[in-house]
Amino acid sequence: MFEDETLELRPNYKPANLPDIVKLVMLEKKISQGEMAEILEVGEPKLSQILNGKSKPDLEFLKHAYKKLKIDPTFIMEHI
Repeated sequence: MFEDETLELRPNYKPANLPDIVKLVMLEKKISQGEMAEILEVGEPKLSQILNGKSKPDLEFLKHAYKKLKIDPTFIMEHI
């Protein structure tokens, strides 16, 4: 947001990978991992594995991340 960048109200954090951006969205929306799993239409164990780097996201997960979280598709393609 303009205010955050201009007034430096919080650290200017840029996620380095897809799990980090999903975690950031969870933090910003104040939702649990279970709630995020519902939004992305995946099981909570699968989301946990993706967020912890134990599993790679599949095509369905990537499509939901783009459509439901509005993650830039270029970022997604560069970080899978």
